Amino acid sequence: MRAILGVAMLLTICVGGSALAQSSADSSITMGSVPLKLGMQRDRAVARLSANGYELDDTTGIVFEKSGTSRRAIGQLVFKGGLLRRVSRDWGPVDQHSGVPLANALYGVMSELVNEGRRICYLSVLSNQTPTGESRTVSLNCSGKRAQVGMIMSEQYGNFASVTEALGELP
Repeated sequence: MRAILGVAMLLTICVGGSALAQSSADSSITMGSVPLKLGMQRDRAVARLSANGYELDDTTGIVFEKSGTSRRAIGQLVFKGGLLRRVSRDWGPVDQHSGVPLANALYGVMSELVNEGRRICYLSVLSNQTPTGESRTVSLNCSGKRAQVGMIMSEQYGNFASVTEALGELP
């Protein structure tokens, strides 16, 4: 009986570890229109970016769009030993000064969750579309308390964004 339990535990650990390793190894970030995976060879990544209208600054690792007179940063790559070790994608806003209040609010609500010891969380996204508008919400649920980032785009009332902290039933 102990042998069966031991084998079952070993299989669970091996399969679970394999699934975790596979999910991170199979993950990619699409920079512009180019999918990038960790472990990718530097020459291959740079060639793909260049062929699709992007330029890598060798000093900083920042990836820029080549089109137009002004260069817009869209992300950053870090290579070690000729292999991609880190990739980050910039989601905006283009005018980064306008994003400071929302980023500060997000930092505040996330800090509150951490300070309360709520570190085991799951992420969900919700959307609702009508003929005259759309709402989107990202919710991070941590032990019953939620940090939410919401956006409403309405033809009648305009566009709004908010960061909230919530307890209780989901809407």
